[in-house]
Amino acid sequence: MNDPQTTEFGTEPQRPPPPFAGGIRMRTVRWMALALAVGGLVLLHRAARHRELPFVGAADLTPSMQFAPVRARGILDQPARIHRRDGEVNVISFGLRENGEIIHAVAFGETARILARNESLSQPGGSLQITGVVQFSPRYGPQIHIRLPEHVEWTEPVSRELPP
Repeated sequence: MNDPQTTEFGTEPQRPPPPFAGGIRMRTVRWMALALAVGGLVLLHRAARHRELPFVGAADLTPSMQFAPVRARGILDQPARIHRRDGEVNVISFGLRENGEIIHAVAFGETARILARNESLSQPGGSLQITGVVQFSPRYGPQIHIRLPEHVEWTEPVSRELPP
């Protein structure tokens, strides 16, 4: 009875060997799993960045789309409204009409200053497409915030020719 493996109830069951005994260490398995997870996230990010953004209409903008990147196209409804503070442009806003609905677009800061210099935004009737992020506000409703001036593209500028 001096044998530690033997008790009064019989012998102690044999324990199975630890996982990966004599093979790959657990630390190596963890690092491999981490590398695969990070690699998968990088591939997912790259695929998302290179996908084509969808075009949306005013009816498509819902509160669940908050901060979603989208594109919109339409005809400039009215001249852009330029808001100044201390003599400097800080906000520019305009509406795009498509199929009778208006999509409101707004830009702030340096983007607004660059867009305010564009004469085409002061003449309604031109066709353009914008890229931005959907924002909902209780006061103004759904808007598309334009982050960069390059996100406003004219597809058909207003004709500058005067009729005869």
